[in-house]
Amino acid sequence: LESDGDDYMMIHTKEAMRLFIGRGENPDGRVVRIPGAKIVGSALRQLWFSSGTDNPYADWALLMAEQGLDQRIKEMEQERERATGRIKELEQRGLHLSILRSANPVKLELGFRSPYGFLIAHLVIVFDHFVRIIKTLQARDLIGADEGRAEVRAALGPIRALFNKVQRQEMILNRPAFNGIQRADFASTSVDVRQRISKINALWPGLPDEIRSGKLLPRHAKRQHQQPMPIANVAMGNEEEAGLI
Repeated sequence: LESDGDDYMMIHTKEAMRLFIGRGENPDGRVVRIPGAKIVGSALRQLWFSSGTDNPYADWALLMAEQGLDQRIKEMEQERERATGRIKELEQRGLHLSILRSANPVKLELGFRSPYGFLIAHLVIVFDHFVRIIKTLQARDLIGADEGRAEVRAALGPIRALFNKVQRQEMILNRPAFNGIQRADFASTSVDVRQRISKINALWPGLPDEIRSGKLLPRHAKRQHQQPMPIANVAMGNEEEAGLI
């Protein structure tokens, strides 16, 4: 299947744009590089491809990313509802306030090649809406400027930490010594393979048994499947056997 249109998102705040783009390192090293959602989406795509080669560490990284991103989205939605509640209280008293929006929002086309790119986009959009509400409260004298900045920083902190973690994990698995690891390697008697397993365990310890065995997988685990037969050769009722789901 293919899309019949373009996927895109509309960004209204500079804070959300910075979250998406990130920040490069200053040449003299005085400005720390901050990975953005776009880079992290690429890292998750690489982990997703590694998952397709039966790499348990890629599955582990994807599971942690899923849990972390889901949690960040849930927390921001809760904070957004809390902030919106202050506006709704005023509506009940007769004062109706609209949520601020950009006069010229930025349209970003999403050419993601993995479902994790869209999970990242979901996070950015929720953050963007949250910032719009905080700026609305600030502009309508419901909170001060310092409180508004503190609210945004509090939401950004855990997201930045998660982004850094995903990128570190992807960089480890991208090393030539580790990007070919498979579950079968844990039963290998090869000295080279055992040494490779020992090295990655030293860098990234604690691989859970249920992930190593394949019992627990990320929700978008990528696996290599046999090529399905052409649709024209599929009899009615055999869609599942043909790979059509």
